[in-house]
Amino acid sequence: MIGRALLIAVVLSSLASAKPRKAKRPKKAPAKPIPAQATPAAEPAPEPAPPPAAAAPVPVAPTGKPRVAVIGDEVVAKAFEKAIGDSVELVSTGGGDPRAVAARHDLHAVIVVSASGGNVGRAIVYQGSDGSELGRVEVKAGKYVAGKKLAPEVTAKLGDKLARATAPAPGAAVAAAEPRPSRSSRATVSETGVTASAPRPERARRALVISVEERPFWRRLRYNDDLDRRLRPSDLVANAVGIGASWRPFQKLRNVALVGRGELAVGVNGSRTPDGTVYSTASSEWSLGAGFDFGIAAARIGIVAAYGEHRFAIGDEPTMELVPDVTYRYARGGLVVEAPLGSSWDLTFTAGWRQLLGLGGMRDDSWFPRATGAGIDGSAGIAFHVTPWLDVQARLDLRRYFFAMNPEPGDPWIAGGATDQYFGGAIGLAVSPQ
Repeated sequence: MIGRALLIAVVLSSLASAKPRKAKRPKKAPAKPIPAQATPAAEPAPEPAPPPAAAAPVPVAPTGKPRVAVIGDEVVAKAFEKAIGDSVELVSTGGGDPRAVAARHDLHAVIVVSASGGNVGRAIVYQGSDGSELGRVEVKAGKYVAGKKLAPEVTAKLGDKLARATAPAPGAAVAAAEPRPSRSSRATVSETGVTASAPRPERARRALVISVEERPFWRRLRYNDDLDRRLRPSDLVANAVGIGASWRPFQKLRNVALVGRGELAVGVNGSRTPDGTVYSTASSEWSLGAGFDFGIAAARIGIVAAYGEHRFAIGDEPTMELVPDVTYRYARGGLVVEAPLGSSWDLTFTAGWRQLLGLGGMRDDSWFPRATGAGIDGSAGIAFHVTPWLDVQARLDLRRYFFAMNPEPGDPWIAGGATDQYFGGAIGLAVSPQ
């Protein structure tokens, strides 16, 4: 009994002195791959309804010709159209963005032509359906022959692409299409393509322009060095009607114009002397000439040469003339500058020299037989383009003649010189028949 108790005590003592062991965590078995389960995707947002399907671009008929417009430099374009012949169906359009032009006129292609100052002619061909560039051609040529040289090059190098070009679908809208440009719109070309698709202020040169105007004027005649103080000055305010015309008859030389103008005084009350006597008065002028113009930026500069006659006469007694009747025959050289002022307005400035070839009664023996003279003229005006064929215009102008009388002893009148000046204006209409 005692031995059993001792055994139990020893066992309990050993258990009490033993350090407790930390329990080991059971090793986790490697996780078995869990089959991937499809994560429920977020429900996609409903897609916008597709636009109504547009009809496919219209291809060129196998046996037909592509409808093509040629835009850009007017001189180059006209020569190009003549040289390209019957290989395409040419359509006359205004300028503008090639894709917009194609959409408006159902074109398969638009060809933009230009000529740079370095004598390089360029043609860029754009597809009508999407405005993409089909190709470009350059030739070494000046402005007046570039079109003739470009056409065969385009036909040879880009003829296949032209034949396969497509036109816009019927009724298809063109993104960012421009408003229909005016007749004066121009498309110009740079190395990167069309750079001036919007209408430019530069005006198209019209083949025929006819103007009708009312022209009031003030005539003022004065003498210099009137030693005897016997010469009468002359002042007269009168109204006149005028007509003018400009015609460009040469298709290949659109820079050349024939010009003419005429003026006739009407409703003249007459010249009045200090004692109240009134005399009938007549005044008229006409001139014919030719001009050549060229462009600098949007402005145009013209050089004009003309022959004309300016007449002023008073119906006084031949034996008791108040002032000499004059008939100024002249050769004139002048400049014309036309500059756009916005989309519908133009400013016009002119200046000219008149070399007098005849003075009429001024050189009669009864007045100043050795007189010589010359003249100048100038004007400043503005024009408003109501429509492509109708302008309203107004201006101020000055015509001034100056003389050296070269008197000698025994002459009936003694004066060192004289000035005969006409200051006036004009308001009227200019029409360009279609």
